[in-house]
Amino acid sequence: MDGFLEETMHTMEDRWFFEKKHASLMQAFQRISLRYRSGEEQVLRTQEERQVYIFTRFPGTFSAVSYVLGQLRCKNKSDMSSMLDVGAGPGTGTLAAKQIFPALRYSTLLERDCAFAEIGKELAEYALDQTLAMHWQIGDVEKMPSHALHDLVVASYSLGELAENSWEKVVIRLWRATNRAFVIVEPGTPRGYHRLMQMRQVLIQQGAYIAGPCPHQKECPLAKGDWCHFSVRVSRTSLHRKLKLAELGYEDEKFCYIICIKDSTDSAFLGKVIRHPKKGKGYIKIVTCREQGIQEETYSKKDAGLYQMMKQLEWGSDLPII
Repeated sequence: MDGFLEETMHTMEDRWFFEKKHASLMQAFQRISLRYRSGEEQVLRTQEERQVYIFTRFPGTFSAVSYVLGQLRCKNKSDMSSMLDVGAGPGTGTLAAKQIFPALRYSTLLERDCAFAEIGKELAEYALDQTLAMHWQIGDVEKMPSHALHDLVVASYSLGELAENSWEKVVIRLWRATNRAFVIVEPGTPRGYHRLMQMRQVLIQQGAYIAGPCPHQKECPLAKGDWCHFSVRVSRTSLHRKLKLAELGYEDEKFCYIICIKDSTDSAFLGKVIRHPKKGKGYIKIVTCREQGIQEETYSKKDAGLYQMMKQLEWGSDLPII
């Protein structure tokens, strides 16, 4: 996946001749950052701001969505042939889904910014083969009354931006638009997690089975002030580092998510590792979410094969069936 992402980013740099525009791109990045810090609506206003997004935000969102869809693929071995990409931006969900589900043949991409959709078409021209038909719909998800059925519905970094009085109807409508799975990805912040938990409760009431990250249908057992989130490490291109004035060649994208499915047989598993495991001399300590609640578990070399098995676990791993 990293190879696909890195090659795509370098190709788009070459296409857009970024070496001639560093100063103006830096100004565009600073405008976006200022609006973000001031709490303004996150709308990209110029073409340069959209290009900056591709190189500073797209790699993180693509990697997060890829991780989550990989989790879905592990639980549901069969492929997906069609998808609805909600708040598609430059087609992030579709690009990620095609890597995880090679048999994907049709994607409906819903995006309100027609200029962003044009960038998405350019990305797809390079990154995707001709086996995937992409149908762009320009419009606001809140104003569309219904959607055709798709195997997979993905809403990444989009539903959390909806108004408090409108998101519930949208979530229910999107759940009814899937034959098999509905995936929501949000920023890994307390605010993103809080909205996600609200959506999770609505979806359970609509008959959804939660296949991840929660190993149960109950309320989240985390203590007040805590929040469930995960992380993927993303490589930065040289341009990415320049725009962010960053020294490291990578960054960590933090996100939260839920996977909702129609068939309960694909939802059962023992639990999820929800923190970085702490590894000491001869022992490993993990924090897990199970149906019984949050548990802190310690395994030592005395536990023989079980210890070796737990040593392989990472933050976000499903617990193995013992």
